[in-house]
Amino acid sequence: MEHYLILSAMATDYPDLVLELAKLAEASQCNIDSCRMNTLGREQVVMLKLSGNWNEIAKVEHSIEPWQERRKVRVLVTRTSIEAYSKTLLPYSVQLVALDSPGIVYRITQFFHEHEIVPREIACDAYISSQTATKMFTLSMTVGIPTEVHLATLRERFMMFCDDLNIDAILEPIRN
Repeated sequence: MEHYLILSAMATDYPDLVLELAKLAEASQCNIDSCRMNTLGREQVVMLKLSGNWNEIAKVEHSIEPWQERRKVRVLVTRTSIEAYSKTLLPYSVQLVALDSPGIVYRITQFFHEHEIVPREIACDAYISSQTATKMFTLSMTVGIPTEVHLATLRERFMMFCDDLNIDAILEPIRN
């Protein structure tokens, strides 16, 4: 039986963080099912989902505390399981660009929450446009839309929401 472990790690000025966590997983014979890494300021942030048998997962759990103390890395360790949904969800991609403003992430995620749409992944960044020197905002999101949601109505509401906030957006199905 497969078991799963989430490792969330953060360290300052640590370019080899993914390499070192992958080495820990490999030493315990765990598989890395999913990996996300980002540099935020001087911080490297890594999230891994590991899989393995009970003994392999326990080895990783046992090795993390001494490893993080030696390396001055903060690691949160959480056991998890395969996700099960009670309803069928349609995978959709959301892409948007706007002028950056405080609260924009809240307003976007609140829209989807109000429509009972489940966020699966979110990545956003603020940057200075090289053409206009304006602070801009981009967001990429993968969502799960319940099959009972009327897609044309949702798309129309989303586009009106985006128009009201002067956001350029796309909501489209993921075709895999």
